[in-house]
Amino acid sequence: MDRRQIGLANSLFYERDRLVGVLAAVESGKGLAVSINGTYQADEVVAAAKRPLIEHFRTEIKKIDADLAQLGWSGR
Repeated sequence: MDRRQIGLANSLFYERDRLVGVLAAVESGKGLAVSINGTYQADEVVAAAKRPLIEHFRTEIKKIDADLAQLGWSGR
C-alpha cells in the first residue's frame, strides 16, 4: 500500500465509522425524528422512514467495505 492509498483508507475508515454510528442511532430509534415544515411527525411516520434509512446506511457501508477490500482490508 502506498502513501496515497493509506490516506484514502484513513478517509474511508473515518466515513465508515461515522456511518456505523448513524446506523446505530437509526436502528435504536434514539436521535431519529421526522420533521416536515418544522412539525414533528407521529411515531408511525418515524417507523415508516426508519426502514429505508437503515437500508440506505447499510448500502453505503457496504460500498465503503468494498473500496477498503480493494485496498487490501480483510474486513476485521
